Amino acid sequence: MMKKQSWFERNFGWIRQDFRRLLFQLRQPETWVVIGMLTAFGLIIFFVFRLALRSDNLLRSLHPGSVICREPGEKSIAFVFASGFFFALFALASLGEFILFIDNKRRRFDYGARQALKWAAGWGMAALAIGATSFFLLDRFCR
Repeated sequence: MMKKQSWFERNFGWIRQDFRRLLFQLRQPETWVVIGMLTAFGLIIFFVFRLALRSDNLLRSLHPGSVICREPGEKSIAFVFASGFFFALFALASLGEFILFIDNKRRRFDYGARQALKWAAGWGMAALAIGATSFFLLDRFCR
């Protein structure tokens, strides 16, 4: 004989199940690696964007007293624009390769998992290098 579910369990039991699945996922180390990657990429985007806004010509003319950055040249602006594109491309590639690593690991495809992890590390390091280069280039103008 089955136990009768309460009205609350029938209508809102899915919330408890979702929290259980969430807690299970948070116990997985891969989840924390993805969260760490997203945090690192997000911090780089935040700091580069903040420095880019400080050196923006329009904002400098609207608030001349609050800006301590000098105007970058055309080549520097083009480099920051292009590096932003490649940073996004490499960051997405590293996240995609890490998701492929998780999938290959789940399927017990060891060689594919190792290769995906190597590519994820490579793309991630390239994205971090490009982001750091853009940050230091813009930081040089704000001294």
